Amino acid sequence: MKDANADTNVQIMLCDTIIVTMNEYWDLYDDSVPDVFKFMLHCTKSKDEQLAMEAVEFWPYYVVDPNKDKLVFQDYLSDLCPVLLQRMRYTPALLELIDWEKDDCSKAPDKEEDVMPLHYQSRTENQSRTEKSDSILEQDADDDETKWNIRKGAAGALDCITRCQELTQPLLKQIGPLIVNFLGSSDYLFVYFVRKQHTKQTSNKEAGLLAVGALCATGYELITPQLPKMVPYMLMQMKDENILVCSIACWAISRVSLWFDTED
Repeated sequence: MKDANADTNVQIMLCDTIIVTMNEYWDLYDDSVPDVFKFMLHCTKSKDEQLAMEAVEFWPYYVVDPNKDKLVFQDYLSDLCPVLLQRMRYTPALLELIDWEKDDCSKAPDKEEDVMPLHYQSRTENQSRTEKSDSILEQDADDDETKWNIRKGAAGALDCITRCQELTQPLLKQIGPLIVNFLGSSDYLFVYFVRKQHTKQTSNKEAGLLAVGALCATGYELITPQLPKMVPYMLMQMKDENILVCSIACWAISRVSLWFDTED
């Protein structure tokens, strides 16, 4: 019987080999570029998260290299964009890690030290709080490094593609309609019970908002024509009862915040 795990391990090693060698020895793949792209696309779709995480790194590595042919990459955007959006959704495994009650801060009162203006604190209090904040930030950074996943990898790939000027317009043409469908979707992907008769739902909407934020990696200008309609929508999602939608909406609106200064 064929060992599926062995096949997956081989694919992981092959992805890693291509990524490691692509900067210095890409010419070796000249006759196989379409096959490389199709293979990486296939692996990015994989249900095996380790394989998908390895493969998704290929896309940003390719686009950030000024010596790579962006026209070749452009030909695969129509296939890649739906895959990246799909991979930006929360997986069941990630949702299981969420403590819905603990992570929902909407009902928790603000602490006095959190809302007190900084200049009202003594130098000792300020220094102590700064040191504590630095410690927390360092800890959070360490945690983030150990919690890298395909969702973050896909969002990072989209972020990098957006930064490539040769690809921004073709990218927007392909991914724009997909994001609109995600944002307007009422098809809930997962339902998790926190308590009896209490459900939490995550929809395409959350991934769509994440994609909007990723498109603003270098500024909001890329989606300026859509912002008059998009901003009210994002502001509305900031009130969503689902903490995942609410938090990602806050992040997305922060990425277009400078746009408000341009409006009368």
